[in-house]
Amino acid sequence: MLKEISFVFFVLLIGCYIRVNCEELKHLTNEVEVNVPANLTWELYSHLGISKLAAQQLKHVIQRIQVLKGDGGVGTVLKLTFVPGNSSYTAIFNVIDDQKRVKVAQTLEGGCLEIGCSIQLVRFDIIEKSPSKSIS
Repeated sequence: MLKEISFVFFVLLIGCYIRVNCEELKHLTNEVEVNVPANLTWELYSHLGISKLAAQQLKHVIQRIQVLKGDGGVGTVLKLTFVPGNSSYTAIFNVIDDQKRVKVAQTLEGGCLEIGCSIQLVRFDIIEKSPSKSIS
């Protein structure tokens, strides 16, 4: 499960890490089916769990993750610094909906904004596929 969930987070981060041309990439979607119930997957995604997991599992991509404000809920501000440490972005959690299992973060600085994009949103939807499987 950890590798599958880490992969989803990695795909979302890699676009900014390699500085994808925002004129070519308007929308990036990736779905991964995991053999974990949706409620357990949501526990990881809903607050700071996925960020901590990404920092542990993706040390070759993420140098550090700092919580600048908040406790993982709406309004929390995170700064992600990538290896070799010269690229980063700061994001705020705008939406965390426990009933719909949806989380939305908006980039405040860095990331794709540095290369001319007007907005960068990262949205996580956790969908129950069966009692023991979910799509993230």
